[in-house]
Amino acid sequence: MGTGPWRPHAGDRVRVRSGIGEAIACDESTHYPEEAGRTGTVRREHDLAGTPAHRFMVVFDPPLPQVILLEKELTLDARHYAVGELEPISEPQ
Repeated sequence: MGTGPWRPHAGDRVRVRSGIGEAIACDESTHYPEEAGRTGTVRREHDLAGTPAHRFMVVFDPPLPQVILLEKELTLDARHYAVGELEPISEPQ
């Protein structure tokens, strides 16, 4: 087991940290409280123009979060996150 800080990899199961969109402020990307606690799978890691810390694309598990953007309801099926906005979860044995 490594001694460095945790870092997600493609295929890892993760949870969006509690407080995202409220207590956890993000300078790079707007997050919504409806994302907090959602689980999903990291699909890939790559750089994004304008949001270099948000390298991890997470595809959400159902039920998908619903948010309001520009007065319209939007279903989020995936989002990009920074490592500090995610936590690892383990699969049930």
